[in-house]
Amino acid sequence: MKPTRLLPLLLPLLLVAASGCTGDCDQLAPTDDDDDGYVDPFADYQDIELDASVIEVSDVPFGGSELVEVVLSNVGEAELVIEGVTWDSWSDDNWNLDPDSLPDRLDPGDQATLEIIFVNTDAQDTYASLDILSNDPDEERISVGFIGRADQLRPSALLEPVVLDYGFVYTGGSVTRSATLTNTGDRTLDVVAAGFAQSATAFTLLSSLEELADVSLEPGDSHEIMIRFEPTNLVTASAQLTVQTNDPERPELTTQVRANGDGALGCTPPTITVDAPAAPIAIDFGEGEHLMVTATVTDAEQDPAFLQVEMFIGDQLIEDEFAGPGGVYQFDIDVDEFDIEDVLDEFPQGLHTFTMKATDGCPMSAYAQFVGVVEVDGALDPTDGDGDGYSLTDGDCNDANTEVFPGALEQDDGLDNDCDLLVDEMTGGWDDDCDGYCESPPCLGQGPAANPADVCEGLADDAEDVADCDDRIDDVDGDDVSDGAAYGPGLDESANHLDDDCDGEIDEGTGFADDDGDGFSDVGGDCDDEDPQVFAGAIEWCDGKDNDCAGGVDDDCLEEIRPPQVIGDLRTDKYQIPLGTAVTAEVVLLSDDADLTYVWVTDKGSFEGETDGPTVTWRGPAATVGNESLIGTFANLQVTVTDSQGRVTNGFGVLLFAETDSGPGVSAIGQGNCGCAVGRSLADRPLLWTLLLLLAVLPGRTVRRSRR
Repeated sequence: MKPTRLLPLLLPLLLVAASGCTGDCDQLAPTDDDDDGYVDPFADYQDIELDASVIEVSDVPFGGSELVEVVLSNVGEAELVIEGVTWDSWSDDNWNLDPDSLPDRLDPGDQATLEIIFVNTDAQDTYASLDILSNDPDEERISVGFIGRADQLRPSALLEPVVLDYGFVYTGGSVTRSATLTNTGDRTLDVVAAGFAQSATAFTLLSSLEELADVSLEPGDSHEIMIRFEPTNLVTASAQLTVQTNDPERPELTTQVRANGDGALGCTPPTITVDAPAAPIAIDFGEGEHLMVTATVTDAEQDPAFLQVEMFIGDQLIEDEFAGPGGVYQFDIDVDEFDIEDVLDEFPQGLHTFTMKATDGCPMSAYAQFVGVVEVDGALDPTDGDGDGYSLTDGDCNDANTEVFPGALEQDDGLDNDCDLLVDEMTGGWDDDCDGYCESPPCLGQGPAANPADVCEGLADDAEDVADCDDRIDDVDGDDVSDGAAYGPGLDESANHLDDDCDGEIDEGTGFADDDGDGFSDVGGDCDDEDPQVFAGAIEWCDGKDNDCAGGVDDDCLEEIRPPQVIGDLRTDKYQIPLGTAVTAEVVLLSDDADLTYVWVTDKGSFEGETDGPTVTWRGPAATVGNESLIGTFANLQVTVTDSQGRVTNGFGVLLFAETDSGPGVSAIGQGNCGCAVGRSLADRPLLWTLLLLLAVLPGRTVRRSRR
């Protein structure tokens, strides 16, 4: 028994010891019913009894509840008055007594069923202890303990991907993609709400909010949340999809949706094919003729009708427009009337390399070429051995290969395709953006730099093995630095939804990434993205961490293994005992720790046999003449229980020494004294004074405390 619980029990006894009789002599007629030489003074009084000392509840689904019944009986001979109930201060608050089930009194032989409601709301086992106070003279407080086993079966929501990228979509285009919600738990997952946390005019949920709110996923099931992107302009678009569920640990998950960003994820270059004239065979046209050019462009991410197509003579742009329906591009150039916005006053005569360029919105480009000779009434050079339009005298450095001539597109083929004395420049084996890496190592060279005033600093030491994921030389943003130079091996990853360091991962180590796989990124409420047990709303365990990211460490935390708790007082066979009598004392515990140690102590008498467990045998001092003074005094028992983590709890019990009905001297309890204890004054009992002082400084608690 805790010291704070001793007062209700000890006060009547102290008064008895101090002033004499407390009972009615006519009512009391105790006898030695069990022939043990001891007359029980309370045999004909009220006697409270419970049908269980500890009740365990399990298999209650998370969020569910169960009714627990405790049978309370009066097995005595007088009316039992129930004076009240209290929950021990350490009791968890998911246990509650229905007050209507608590009787005011019970006649002899009557029973009542107490109804306790258990609600499974915790991630760990829960404990509680209910104390019932009554007018039972030798057991004023009786206790029952409860254990609620935590049902770890619960829904667990996972929303993927963390970033949903639509690539680049031109105005008028439309792309539909999905975020996947999966129930990785063991109970049904219900969607509570879904929507965009910020304005997202270009993004549309294809399921209504009402439809999403009706989604229920059994364990292992998934649901695709379809989102359509329809841009109204070419500005980068982004939004945050938020999904709320009944997952107790992850009630809200988010996915970043974005599109039309620079270097958009998954963006691949378009393709362009010259259908007419047949390339790379040179064509001859002159006065009065038309240059008819037809090409087909395609793109994996973009409607080809919105691909930009350009045509150059050398470096001179002569045509610039979007492809038509189906990606078909057509030019009809009148040689005699050639005039493109004063770019060229007339179609220049002579041998030319025509280059066509198709560009998507990422932007990424593809190229195709053909060679033509423009000469009034002229003809192709008959000494052109390979028919590519250039002869050796025209500068063809390999007149046996149609893919080698001045101005040809350099290919990653080990040849000097454009006859500029450089091999494979501006191809996959060339570091175009001067960041030290090429797309297809080993690298053969680099540059020139986007800014003519700059000089490339050379290839990286590991450029023979490590590839660049973005080698664009374009300078779309006008900062005189190749756009691809912002992305390459060894660079710092930034929170931009892009693979800055070319390692195949997006935004890892930044605020946008879920690095530990717990469903939350830094910006999503994870205050430690290297620990999967730490995120907003997580269980706050007593582990030295701020698990729930609430700003405090172990505040209102849960122990993975609960500390042991004692239920009520130490329980003994009898309360009043003759000298020399042996009784069994037991401590009732709530604990799941398999490694408990017990230390029993007493101020009178001694323990017999084993004392390293919850039950011991205690024997009082012998009934000798020298021990007569003990009659009417108390023996105090205490047990200290320590668990494997060093946490300690204590149990207390009190026994009252009484004479046998045949013992010498004045009877401590018997008919002659009407149930009165030995008439000693309190001044003669220093132990009782000590107990009274202890009780005076330790306040009691009769209201239930909230666990958290």
